[in-house]
Amino acid sequence: MSYLIQNGYQKSGNNLLYRVLSDLLKYNDLYKTYSSETGIGEIIEDCLSEYCTFPGQGEIDAVRVYDGRPCLVVPCPSGIKKVSLSDDLFMGLSNFVWSHDLPSILLESSLRMIPKKIYLIRDGRDVVNSELHHMVRKHVLLLNPQFKYTSVEQLYSDLNVFERVVKRWAAHIRDYLDNAGEFMLVRYEELNSSKKNIMIKKLADFLCLKVSDSEVEKIVFETSIENSKKMIGEHVRSGKSGGWHEHFTNVHKGIFKKHAGECLIMMKYVEDMNW
Repeated sequence: MSYLIQNGYQKSGNNLLYRVLSDLLKYNDLYKTYSSETGIGEIIEDCLSEYCTFPGQGEIDAVRVYDGRPCLVVPCPSGIKKVSLSDDLFMGLSNFVWSHDLPSILLESSLRMIPKKIYLIRDGRDVVNSELHHMVRKHVLLLNPQFKYTSVEQLYSDLNVFERVVKRWAAHIRDYLDNAGEFMLVRYEELNSSKKNIMIKKLADFLCLKVSDSEVEKIVFETSIENSKKMIGEHVRSGKSGGWHEHFTNVHKGIFKKHAGECLIMMKYVEDMNW
C-alpha cells in the first residue's frame, strides 16, 4: 500500500521537499517507487533524458488523475504522456507519490487511500516568478515546441500569460484551503532556512519515521541549494525568496492582488494588500 503523497502547485520547491522526504524514507528502508520497481524509470533516464527537466526524474512516481484514475506522467518527444495504472499494482509497488493535481482531484480518486498526505506552499509571487523562468528553459521548450516565447522578459510583457499563471496558483491554494484537514502543510520558506533541521524532524514525526540527529544534518547538507544545483543543475535557479521584486511592476502587482491577493493573506504571507 502506498504510504505518502506529496502535493503542491508546480515550482513551489517540490523537488527540495521530495528529496528530503525520500531521504527520510530511505533511512527507514521504506523508499520505493513504481517507476523504479518496474524499470520504467530506467527507460525514461536512458531513452528520454533530454526531455526530463532534471536528473533522476525517471524514478519519481509523478502522477496525474484522468477520469478518476491515476496515471503516470512520462516526458516524451511529443510532450507529456500519461500511462494508465492498475490501482492494486501501483499502490503495491509505490510508497511515495508526487502530484501537482488539485487536492480535491486527488481526494476524489483512489489516491485518497494513501494515509500520509503533505501539501507544499510557497509565496505565490515567488512561485509565479519561478514558473515564468521555468517556461523558457530549453527542456521545457523542447516539450512545448508550439510556445512562441524564449525569454522571461517576453513572458512578463505578456500580461495575459502572467494573469493565467497567477490564476492557476490561486485556484490551487483555494482548493487546498477547502481540503486542508487532509494534509500536513509544509512551507518552502521553512524548508529552505536555518530551521530546516526542525522541519525535517517534524516531517519524520508526521510520517512516524525514526531519524537520528546525524541523519538530519546529512539531509540538511545534501539538500542545500548549493548541493542541489550540483545534483540537478538548472532546475534549481536560485532557491531564494523575494526574487519577484526584480520583475513585478505595479501593473503585475495589481494583477496579482486582484486574483491572488486574498490567498497571500489567508496563507499568512502578508497582512494586507499594501505591498
